[in-house]
Amino acid sequence: MIRQSPRGEPCITVTVPLLWLKIWNAMLQVCDGPSRTFSTDDICRETGAPRDAVDVTLRRLIAGGIIVRLTRDGQKFRIASAGDQLPQALWPELQQLWNAMRAMKTFTLDELVFAATTDDLAIGLPVARRYVDLLVGAGYLHANARRVGPDSDVVYRLLPIKNTGALAPVEMQIRLPAAILFDRNLGQAGPVAAMGVLP
Repeated sequence: MIRQSPRGEPCITVTVPLLWLKIWNAMLQVCDGPSRTFSTDDICRETGAPRDAVDVTLRRLIAGGIIVRLTRDGQKFRIASAGDQLPQALWPELQQLWNAMRAMKTFTLDELVFAATTDDLAIGLPVARRYVDLLVGAGYLHANARRVGPDSDVVYRLLPIKNTGALAPVEMQIRLPAAILFDRNLGQAGPVAAMGVLP
């Protein structure tokens, strides 16, 4: 759907069936009862997705502790998490950054990294910078004037209208001229206007 932004510029908002969500739903459909086991072939048949794309998603789910590989050949898996809701562990760094942004309202990059880092997961400055850059480009964050002083930093503010919910918006891994941000709270995706333009 094409509409106009508040500044009169054309922008696009689309509702998209993301592959990882499709694969997660397929896992729930085909898994073997109480054992919650399934195979790669099961997922490929259920989703119609290419095997290499399924493999990439399953590796991400393994890394997040959401599924467990049961066989050496990597063909059989078990859902480790309880319930039917897709866990947030697919993007732990982004989720912690988003949680901190929602709590702090305004912050510098250094303040954000400090607030988002926990004993279990340290957040690196490059990861935080990239995510902030993405959210500024998508219109979620506003970059305010620098604080006065020799060690001044840009101060960022999460716009109230863009505080859409508990799940961190994530960048879609698809090949388009512009980066695409997916808001999991709204189920919508939109282009990122500018990347790599922040100090």
